[in-house]
Amino acid sequence: MIPQVVELTDPASYRALAALFQRIWQDPQLPVDPPMLRALSYAGNYVVGAYAGEEMIGAAVAFLGGHGLGLDRHLHSHITGVITRHRAGGVGYLLKQHQRAWALERGLPRVCWTFDPLVRRNAYFNFHKLGAEPTTYLPDFYGPMDDGINAGQPSDRMYIDWDLASPPAVAAAAGAVAHRAGSRWRRDPARP
Repeated sequence: MIPQVVELTDPASYRALAALFQRIWQDPQLPVDPPMLRALSYAGNYVVGAYAGEEMIGAAVAFLGGHGLGLDRHLHSHITGVITRHRAGGVGYLLKQHQRAWALERGLPRVCWTFDPLVRRNAYFNFHKLGAEPTTYLPDFYGPMDDGINAGQPSDRMYIDWDLASPPAVAAAAGAVAHRAGSRWRRDPARP
């Protein structure tokens, strides 16, 4: 069964999303709470769940971003997660491609987010599976964190910029894996 990504619009789905993230991050606190999800969704931001049948197996939350006088409009992807048993099944890719389509439909040319640069699978996913570009290294960006994944570690993050119309992003959306050679991207000839 191919998971379905849907925009969330009701209190029960916001509670399910918050509980899902709490489980993924092993956090006694809610990484995002249902009232905030409701507010973000109502204000026109990105709040989605990925479902396998009736079960929510992944989710993503993003909000509109911009620096300066709004001249740098983009979607800021704040949090995306997939439950452990579905991580290797393409659900994260499905969520990000849905996010890409959602942003493009609204005239947003880019999606930006932070990730832990020491988590190799996330770096590979962001740069090679999506075609995003690293822009800024942010030492201890969030300060101390006490969830089950980040507790006791510095919260260093890499800020990345996903230019949704760039050749690597377009190729990635078509299923190609992008590789960076110097300042040029190329398609992996071993992949269809």
